[in-house]
Amino acid sequence: MILLDAIYINQSGGKVLLDYLIEVFESEHLDCFYLLDARLENEYPELAADRCMYMPASLLKRHRFYKKHKDRFEKILCFGNLPPSVKCKADVYTFFHQSLYLKVPENVGLRQRLMLKLKSRILGGLINNTNYFLVQTPTIKKGLIKRYNLKESKVWTMPFYPSLPEPDPSIKAVENTFIYVSSGAEHKNHPRLLEAFKQFYQKYGKGELIVTIPEFFPDVYEQIQGLQEQGIPIKNIGYISHDELSSHYAAAQYMIFPSLAECLPLGLVESMQFDLKVLAANLDYTYEVLKPSVSFDPLDSQAIFKAFERTLNEELPKTEPVVSNQIGKIVELMRPTSPV
Repeated sequence: MILLDAIYINQSGGKVLLDYLIEVFESEHLDCFYLLDARLENEYPELAADRCMYMPASLLKRHRFYKKHKDRFEKILCFGNLPPSVKCKADVYTFFHQSLYLKVPENVGLRQRLMLKLKSRILGGLINNTNYFLVQTPTIKKGLIKRYNLKESKVWTMPFYPSLPEPDPSIKAVENTFIYVSSGAEHKNHPRLLEAFKQFYQKYGKGELIVTIPEFFPDVYEQIQGLQEQGIPIKNIGYISHDELSSHYAAAQYMIFPSLAECLPLGLVESMQFDLKVLAANLDYTYEVLKPSVSFDPLDSQAIFKAFERTLNEELPKTEPVVSNQIGKIVELMRPTSPV
């Protein structure tokens, strides 16, 4: 039996990838036990009760689980950055997908900065309890090796991601419509994006920006409301299910992506499925997913404004994909007969 430990995953892109992993593991009939966040207890009715356990995302409770079950599994996939808290008999693979543990952007607040440093140190203390790390991109691999002094042979690059459902074919892209699918976390860089779009619309009187900010990011949510009251056409669809996104992507002409730090940004991956032209931050993570139509300095709202402006003044090149889905390799890795 294998273990999928995803106790620290409950929302946003991580939840999308977790849903995909569970779907694929089940369809491939892997003999898998699931350790999941208690907040997801009603999310997976298809999983038999004797093959899953839900518990609060607690270091102590997780430690007790591993103390009790450390010799139960043949292979373990820790999907949430942290290896087990004890040395296990199993072959352990830890999926690392938190770029902020490696480098914290300058605009991140003090509280979040301290929390990220603490989590990074916890990871360092558990580093010897995993046999291998799996990562989504070469940049994350390089940063992880450097940060924790790992051997290159212990870190494998295996990007994976689901496809979205095909939208209603009657939905057509609306000219000058931009979409940015992300949470409202500080490193997602919404304040600069919103300021740039405001400037763009006030100068040209064209365009609409679609964003996905729920109310529990009050600073960004209220900034959007303020701009809407000024007549700036920003459509905030809030947090919606992954499957519901298809119609919004289909209605957009461009993806705008100003995030300051990413591992494998699902928004960029999904934009390729819908053949959007992408305006993206001039950072390594962008080029590991695709070759954008326009790149810009994400720390400069004026540069973001000029990226918007170029969509009116130029015939932009088509965005070209770079990344490919390796979910099949992950499945084979987790099979009992897979060699180490």
